[in-house]
Amino acid sequence: IISSLPDETVVLEGNVRKVSGENLDSGNVKISFNNQDFDTEVEFGNFRHTLQLDADLDIGNYPITINVKDKNENYADEVVQLNVLPVPTSIENRLENEKVKPGSALKAKIILYDHKERAMNGTINVDLLDIDGKKLVSKGVESLDWVNYEFNRQALPGIYTIISKTEGIVEETEFEVEAVSEISMEYSDE
Repeated sequence: IISSLPDETVVLEGNVRKVSGENLDSGNVKISFNNQDFDTEVEFGNFRHTLQLDADLDIGNYPITINVKDKNENYADEVVQLNVLPVPTSIENRLENEKVKPGSALKAKIILYDHKERAMNGTINVDLLDIDGKKLVSKGVESLDWVNYEFNRQALPGIYTIISKTEGIVEETEFEVEAVSEISMEYSDE
């Protein structure tokens, strides 16, 4: 199994031998991948072909069929699996609420997306910053996990920030800790 990312180059090379064990001097190689055929030659028992993968190639396993034929029409086939891996491209900080009251909790689902805009697995570093940019919490979470932070009753009102980072991708999302007004009242019956 060969593993690769979309938009990468995959080099296919091999050695072709006769039944006797000697290198095949010359022959034709047909490589089939993703409904396309590519031709190359066997020279002194070796072949080499470069596949350029499309940038939007979907993740998953793809068969690559390699067919070798000599001048006498003798042939051999080999199937190799190419495993295309997802490419992380963006992060979403999905807040349960954009406003939080002191004494309550911030809840945010952190989602990592691939090159096809689907949620994917991966670890994301999450920082929660207060109104002055000071870190309140810093932790690693898996994609699709929740970050919960309980604000104390004395939390200062203002704009706070949640920053999620992985592999050069950064997403900043602001939310508000609301001001709480306490009103005390006395009533006298005079």
